[in-house]
Amino acid sequence: ERTLVVGFSHFAPGFLRQGITKKKGIFPDLWQTVADQLGFENLEMRYFPIQRKISFFFDRRVHWARKWIVYFRRFCSILILSCLFSESADGVIYEGELERGVFAVGDFVSMEPGFPSNYSYSTPAVTTKTAFYEATRLAEGADPLSFIVFNLWTLALLAGSFGAIVLLDSLHGRYKKFDPPRGRIKIIHNVCHTAMKIIFLWGFFATLIVYNAFYGGNTLTQFKDRQTKFPALKHELRAHERILCLFKGGVYFDDDELINLTGGSKGTTYKEESCFEDLCSDRSTIALLNENVYAQFISTPIADACSLTAIAMPRGETTGFGWLDSAIQDGSNYHIIMGKDRRKEMEMIDKIIMTIYRNELMESIHLRRSLTMTEIIRMERGKPAPASAVAPFRPLSIILLSIPGELLGVGVFLSLLLLTVEIIHWRRVQRLLKKETPVMVDSVRSVEEQSSPYPLEEATQEGVEISDV
Repeated sequence: ERTLVVGFSHFAPGFLRQGITKKKGIFPDLWQTVADQLGFENLEMRYFPIQRKISFFFDRRVHWARKWIVYFRRFCSILILSCLFSESADGVIYEGELERGVFAVGDFVSMEPGFPSNYSYSTPAVTTKTAFYEATRLAEGADPLSFIVFNLWTLALLAGSFGAIVLLDSLHGRYKKFDPPRGRIKIIHNVCHTAMKIIFLWGFFATLIVYNAFYGGNTLTQFKDRQTKFPALKHELRAHERILCLFKGGVYFDDDELINLTGGSKGTTYKEESCFEDLCSDRSTIALLNENVYAQFISTPIADACSLTAIAMPRGETTGFGWLDSAIQDGSNYHIIMGKDRRKEMEMIDKIIMTIYRNELMESIHLRRSLTMTEIIRMERGKPAPASAVAPFRPLSIILLSIPGELLGVGVFLSLLLLTVEIIHWRRVQRLLKKETPVMVDSVRSVEEQSSPYPLEEATQEGVEISDV
C-alpha cells in the first residue's frame, strides 16, 4: 500500500497536535483529500520541530564552512556525482527530510529568500497577520454598591432600626425642649440616650463584620488594565524593562534590526518550541506571534489560566522595519512547498486549495469542525476571555475593604462641615443677642416703671424678675 508522508509542525488551527479539542485540525482533512486524488491508500502525518523558514545561504547565523559544503555538493550534483551524497538542495526543511521521503510541508510556510529556486510553491492558501503579544493585564475592583448587598430580611432590619433610632432621637429632642429633665432623672435620661446610640453603632459594625466574614468574592470584578502601545513598548525594550521572546529556527530580525529594536542582546531570549509559558509566568515578556501561533495558544491548556493581548499599534505608527509593518498591517501569505520535480502534484494541490479549501472556507466551515465554540469566539474577538474566575473564598485587600470606610468618611466630612457652619451661625446669633440685650433691658425697665405702682427696687424685692416679664 502506498503511503503519503506529510510533515508538519505546530500551525494551529490547521494542526492541533495536543490540546483540548478532539479534532486533528483543518490540514489533515486537506491532505486526506490530496492523498485520495493522487491515489495513495494511507496518509502519515509525521511531526517535526518548528522548521527553519529561510535558506541558510541567507542566514547570518549559519557558519560559512557549512555553506561551502553545500556549494560543493551542488557542484558535485552538476557533475552527476550526487549519488555520493544523500542530501540535496539546502536540506534545511525538516533537516533534509523533505528531500529524503517527506512528500511536502503539511503546514504552510511563507515565501522566503532562497526557497523559490529550490522548491515548488503552491498558490497562497492562508493569509495571517502578525502582532506583538503580552499577557493580559487584569485588575480587580468592586462596585461600591456591592457592599450594601444584603438579603431582604437583613436589609429590612437595618432600615427599621435606623428608622426607629431617628424617631426616638426626634422624640427625645422634643421632650427635652418642652419638659427638660432635672437632677438624677436628667443623668439617667442622657445615659440611656447615649447607650441607645452606642448599641446601634456597634450593631451596624457587627453586621458589617459578619457580612465581610462570609464575603465570597462574588462582588469582585476583573477588568483589563491599560493596554500597552507600541511606542511605549519600544521604549521599554530599549530600557531592558521588557524581554522579547523568539522561536529558535524562525527568522525575525537580523542583528542590526534586533539591536535597533531592543538595544542589545540582553532584551532577547530564544525558545525551542514556544514562548507561551514565559508569557504567562513573566509579565515583562512579549512575543512576536502570527494568528496561527496565537490560535495554537488558544488550543492549549495554558489558555485556561492565562490570556494574551495584542499590543496596540496606533494609526500612522511604524515599527521601523518594512517587512514587519507589512506583516502587522496586511499580513503574510503562506504556501505549501515540496520538491521541484513534483509539478503535476502541485497543480492538483493548487486546484484543491482554490476550490474546496479556500481561505474563506478554512476560516468558516472547516474551522468549526476543528475548534470548540469557545475557541472560535476567542479567535473572532482577537483577544481571549479573562483568566480564571475569582476563588470562592479569598482574602479581601485593604483597598477594597476601605470602600465602605470611604463612604463613611464622606458622610463624616459632610457632618463636620454642617457642624462647623452651625457653630459659626450660633456664635453670630449670640453676638447679635448680646448687642441687643441692653436695649431690651432699658425698654423693659421703662415699661415696669410705667405699669407698676411700686418702684423697680421694690418690685425686685417682692420677687418679680425682669426676665419673667
